[in-house]
Amino acid sequence: MTAIQQHHFFTALWNPFRRPDCMTEGTRWLFTWFAVASVLLTVPIIVASDTNGVLLVALTAAVALIASWCSAFILRRIPLALDLIDFVAFVALALTLPDPMIVLGVMFGAIWLRGLYGSTARSFIRCSLYSLALVITVVLWVPVNGSAAMTPPVVVLGTIPTLFLTVVIVRQLSMVLVSREQSMRRDRELSATGTLLLGVIDEADILVIGWAATQELCLATPGLRVLRVMRDGPVLRVDGATGQFDSLPAQLPGTVITSASNGKDASATDVDSLPLDAAVGTPLAWACLASNAQANTWILVGAPGTIPAEALVSVRALSNQVSLALRNSTVQGELTVQVSSDPLTGLNNRASFMAKLTAILGTVDDASGVHIFFLDLDDFKDVNDLLGHRAGNELLIEVAERMRSNTGSNAICARLGGDEFAIILAGKSDSDALCIATALGRSIAEPVTLERNTAQVGVSIGIATAAAGIDIEDLVHQADVAMYAAKANGKNRVQVFEPGLLRVDNPRVTFEWQLAAAAAADELVVHYQPILDLPGLQCTAVEALVRWQHPERGLLFPGDFIDIAERTGAIIGIGAFVMRRACLDAAAWRTANPGAPMAVHVNVSAHELDCEGFVDSIIGCLADTGTLAKDLIIELTETVVLDSPAAIGRLRAIGALGVGIAIDDFGTGYASLTSLRALPVDIVKIDMSFVAGAVSNPFDRSVIEAIVRLCAQLGVATVAEGVERLDQQRLLEALGTGGVQGYLYSRPLSAADLTAWLEANRAAAGGAETDVGGLLRTSV
Repeated sequence: MTAIQQHHFFTALWNPFRRPDCMTEGTRWLFTWFAVASVLLTVPIIVASDTNGVLLVALTAAVALIASWCSAFILRRIPLALDLIDFVAFVALALTLPDPMIVLGVMFGAIWLRGLYGSTARSFIRCSLYSLALVITVVLWVPVNGSAAMTPPVVVLGTIPTLFLTVVIVRQLSMVLVSREQSMRRDRELSATGTLLLGVIDEADILVIGWAATQELCLATPGLRVLRVMRDGPVLRVDGATGQFDSLPAQLPGTVITSASNGKDASATDVDSLPLDAAVGTPLAWACLASNAQANTWILVGAPGTIPAEALVSVRALSNQVSLALRNSTVQGELTVQVSSDPLTGLNNRASFMAKLTAILGTVDDASGVHIFFLDLDDFKDVNDLLGHRAGNELLIEVAERMRSNTGSNAICARLGGDEFAIILAGKSDSDALCIATALGRSIAEPVTLERNTAQVGVSIGIATAAAGIDIEDLVHQADVAMYAAKANGKNRVQVFEPGLLRVDNPRVTFEWQLAAAAAADELVVHYQPILDLPGLQCTAVEALVRWQHPERGLLFPGDFIDIAERTGAIIGIGAFVMRRACLDAAAWRTANPGAPMAVHVNVSAHELDCEGFVDSIIGCLADTGTLAKDLIIELTETVVLDSPAAIGRLRAIGALGVGIAIDDFGTGYASLTSLRALPVDIVKIDMSFVAGAVSNPFDRSVIEAIVRLCAQLGVATVAEGVERLDQQRLLEALGTGGVQGYLYSRPLSAADLTAWLEANRAAAGGAETDVGGLLRTSV
């Protein structure tokens, strides 16, 4: 025998002595040994009382009982033959013992063991056999044992009711064990499926994983059947089924679902069960769940008698997980297209344009042969205002086509956004580039025939030429400055970049310069919006939001300057200022209120994350301001590129410091399930678009429920953004959301106003639900 064979032999030999991990099987193992022990304890009595020479009979009966019980444990079921063996063995054992009452200890052990198998009806039949064994023992006792003393028959037979009562208790225990084990198995499956769905973006793979999990839920709940049906005209097409079906039809009558078509969950009364019962082969209770993943799709759940409530909850939770994954798949698919192309014109988008420009400048030998065109349509707003946005879109599509036809197949054309375009020309002389730009300007200026009207616009074109060692940002900035100079000089013309253009009194250039100097000029202001926990409504954190106190235009909000800051690189200085200011203010609040926990959320852009010294800047900020790492939360907006290994590495380094990481606007774009898998995320902020419709829209509510459940399984906190009404707060609390943020509690406040708000929050927290929001909003 080889070493491996010996190992398997001894393992098999040891298995009966090792308690199984499964709760039900572990209990059966324990009761099996309890029953075996009760038999073994009677052996000394049998040996000591062998006066009639029936030792062999008694021992044979004892061995038969032990073999029967061990066989049931191995088979995990009790054939009728084993019950009959027990019946005969009990009669033989009882007649060979000094007193039939002794066999009752063994019989009770058998009832406890056997009651963990099969149905309740079978347990009562088995108890009836045991009772019959007692009756036969009493009847045959005198003929077999003569005048030997025994417990009075009335006492022996009086234990029979106790046997049946024990069966009732054991069956209740068995059902509780089985129900608990099924529930644990379903929970494990849901948790494993949620983890498995992380990062899966292929719709077919998601459906395969979801259906495999459905099959596991059916296996965990014996008798459960699940059908997935889709409306196909007047009938319901069966798209999948799991469980036991006698004959599964390809389609069902459309009347099977009567009221579930309104998009809400239907109870069993909304389902015509006759066609379903015919497919199963037996009458069942049925329920219908509207699928949030696809329109006109439903999940039909059936079970004998009544559908276990926990099983129905598990199927619903799985449906929500699959819905969230499918929505993530859709978003990822859209993003994949958007990564490289503009959805309207089919041209490259800004990200693709910058990536290709970087690649070209890194591969060409003569950088001076690379030219950048920036184009901006003149008076395009008039087309939108007079003819409508549909006409404007038609015009943009035609402009894109004219760009392609006038620049050649080797040119890279891009739409940067709105009516702004860009072109990369490689291998052209300065004069060729100017000629191409001039011809392109004449072509775009020609009238465009639209669906219902004719439109005509001009185009201002700026040209910048690459030089050896030029920075890409500088090159793009030069083309942008040249384009605005063309507009300033009368529009509908071509302007080649010259250094002197940087000194032109250009409002756009002036604004960018002012923005770059805003932090140093102490013109930036940080406001804070509170984040509260549920259900206590105590402020646990604030989100820092930057404002620009412009010397001429007044207080500007992020939408007025952040995009420009990211394009020009000024966002680096702005971000550093906001982080330092927020940490200083947070330190002041903690000093004034040492017992109140207060974390500060600071938004981080892709440009900041791309900086090699970003992690060091955070370390320095924490050290200079005395802020603890756990009190700083970095929020990633949807503009952050999560596909960069360097960016992911920096985020992991930040997380290792103890700084928290939050994903903002979760579920709407880059903040996807993939993010939770790739990043050390501590907080997920649920996008306000879901919160706004959650009370009335089942899909939004299901998405929030799935996000909260998934985050709870992963140990990630959740905060719902954009809470404006009390009914939204109640729903979020019921769904298990950990925190809330929105105008219901406070608009963004200055540091001074927030101090007063915090005092009101501490006074209001724990008060009446209907008073807290109003008090907090009016406290400053």
